[in-house]
Amino acid sequence: SSPDSVTGSMPLNRGTSGFGGTDMLPSEKVRDLERKAEVIKANAQAAPFVLLLNLSTTWETIVPFLTQSRASYLPFELPIVVLSTVPPSRAFADELGMAEDLGFGHLVGNPHWAPDLLRAGAAECSVIVALGSSAAEDAACSGGELITMP
Repeated sequence: SSPDSVTGSMPLNRGTSGFGGTDMLPSEKVRDLERKAEVIKANAQAAPFVLLLNLSTTWETIVPFLTQSRASYLPFELPIVVLSTVPPSRAFADELGMAEDLGFGHLVGNPHWAPDLLRAGAAECSVIVALGSSAAEDAACSGGELITMP
């Protein structure tokens, strides 16, 4: 694959395996991503990082953010730690080169639960990005009243 001529991002292989497909990432690769997340968190003073909360149950929700954050036209890459309820599929991890990207870490956890947020680096990160929504949240907000707190 070659970079997109407009965005400079690498196209993602949207084959039959899918991003949240059945081609599970081996447990040792999941642990490697967890270790990288811990290193990124530990180095937060010297190298600020982004905590990306995947609020949906699919990795397709965060694909645009991840691909654009690694676009060749950007002057630098911020390290990213993703907190999501499921690990990436093997195809997704391979396509984005997660194993080789020392600035990418992942933790499996609940992005709505404070202990998991703290474990992922909510206290140490420079910015938190929350993308997606759960099916329950979508159902609760459809046809109903949306209430915000001041």
